[in-house]
Amino acid sequence: MKSINYSGSIWGKWDLHIHSNASDGKQTPQQIVDEAVKKGISVIALTDHHTVSNIDVIKQYAASKNIVVISGIEFRTEYGEFSHP
Repeated sequence: MKSINYSGSIWGKWDLHIHSNASDGKQTPQQIVDEAVKKGISVIALTDHHTVSNIDVIKQYAASKNIVVISGIEFRTEYGEFSHP
């Protein structure tokens, strides 16, 4: 029987809600990635409002810094209402 070596869960720092200067954020994609490197964050999600215009730029720059980028978007829908109970 073949033995499998499981290392268990390896946790890293992630930030899955980041806005760039393409929407209401202040930082460029490069500044976001540089900040993630400085803070030891290994995975980020760019979730600008109503646009994905910085996704390609941030993914290309992040790859050179060993940061994984998840493509996201934050948008509003006029269909239905959200209410708190």
